[in-house]
Amino acid sequence: MFVAKATAMLSAETWSTPLLVAAGNVRVIAAARDGSLIGLDGGLQKVWSLALGSEITASPNCATPGAPGSLVTVGTHAGRMVAVDPATGRIAWERDLHREIRATVSFATVGGRLLAYVASYGDRLRALDALDGTTVWSRWLPPSVWARMDGVVSSPCIADVDGDGELEVVIGTRAFRVYCLSAADGRLKWWRRLRYGVDSTATVLDVDGRRLTLFGTGEALNGRGDNRVLALDGAGRIVWGFGVGAGVDACTTNAAVEGVPMVFAATLGPGELVALRASGTAREEWRVSLGPTARCEHTPGCSPPGKPYFTANATCRSYTTPCVGDLDGDGRLEVVVGSNNGRVLIVDAATGRVRHELRPGLPVRGSPVYGDVDDDGYAELIIAAGDTLQSFGTRLQGPAWPGLNGGAGLNGAGLLTPSPGGPIPSPEDSDKARAAPGSGRSPGAIARQARLEAGLLADWMVRDAGRRALTIADKAVERLRGRPVMDYRY
Repeated sequence: MFVAKATAMLSAETWSTPLLVAAGNVRVIAAARDGSLIGLDGGLQKVWSLALGSEITASPNCATPGAPGSLVTVGTHAGRMVAVDPATGRIAWERDLHREIRATVSFATVGGRLLAYVASYGDRLRALDALDGTTVWSRWLPPSVWARMDGVVSSPCIADVDGDGELEVVIGTRAFRVYCLSAADGRLKWWRRLRYGVDSTATVLDVDGRRLTLFGTGEALNGRGDNRVLALDGAGRIVWGFGVGAGVDACTTNAAVEGVPMVFAATLGPGELVALRASGTAREEWRVSLGPTARCEHTPGCSPPGKPYFTANATCRSYTTPCVGDLDGDGRLEVVVGSNNGRVLIVDAATGRVRHELRPGLPVRGSPVYGDVDDDGYAELIIAAGDTLQSFGTRLQGPAWPGLNGGAGLNGAGLLTPSPGGPIPSPEDSDKARAAPGSGRSPGAIARQARLEAGLLADWMVRDAGRRALTIADKAVERLRGRPVMDYRY
């Protein structure tokens, strides 16, 4: 059980989640931070390698892995966006988006056209034709005036979040906001200001007859964060927020465990896997610590007495999105999570008991995935650790968990989530979406759109600018008294 089967040496460290495909001899696509995109066979032997010339921290993604003509896309820190043939590594098309791309691309078919959604610094969200890279629509997202920075690390989540039959794109930014836009044309449907920047990618879950959009909020290296998992309804209102004690950088993973809707989140510091029961008001079921280990660096600098946990030196933090499945074949679900300290825990989803532990020996920054890549009838668990990919045998027979949060639309739907409120449209079925009531060009719809846009602009120009003025004043105070008054975040 969980016997090591193969190891691939990459050209550099990887922060990306590998993607499982079925394209010729290629079964796994990996990305390395030196800008390499690599195609591997089921034994993790290299089939092809492509040098993209700039750092990659996003994860490769594909609308329909294994389907004829399906392309794998990824972006680089130089703003280069490429779509490649997964079988050969040949570039089918590429775009220069001019600004850093750290978010993973997501996909949906809208109006019979396959679209790729990509977020870049600037901040900008684009919908591109997935077959040729042409722009379908482009939307500017106000950056953070307060911190004098921009940044989108959160990947676009594609789902019908409000149940109106129209697909939406939900994305967070480091400017303390979450946005919901029409997947068809980029029209703003709602936005919400939060207490902190969002790096986490949203997921969706139907529970108690209501569709929830869930994501984690962050924790800075030099200040206190929000440190919650939030659930929003279809209009962007907060249904519940649960403090997990540290920032959540990755996606939450949602699964029905023994008939109970559960949400799993991995935290930055002190590095834990937290399980929440999502029915009604969220409550904690269990939590498991990922450290400390000999690799951890718990110092007064990262955990000052009487203050929230800081992550600057907390090596046990986790950036991984957990995956869930019956990996040991005992009829019970397990949750798999990795950590920067080199541990991979396989935990009973219902009880939180650690069932197995893997020690790949290197920091695990990309998320675990599984699928039968070597055609032996059982899924292999693929771990991205340091500058390696490592595969481990399992007893699972069934559907794969092929990429970040299940891949494609990055919404976590169709994996292990209960949907009492009706099915969540998959990216393949999303061309059935219809226009939302009132979303046309009626006077009422136009007025509502104008109010939304004006409110967002005012929030950016007045509130953010006011905070920036306070920051400048506080810096002057710091120069005089040696320490600031305010607590800085991103």
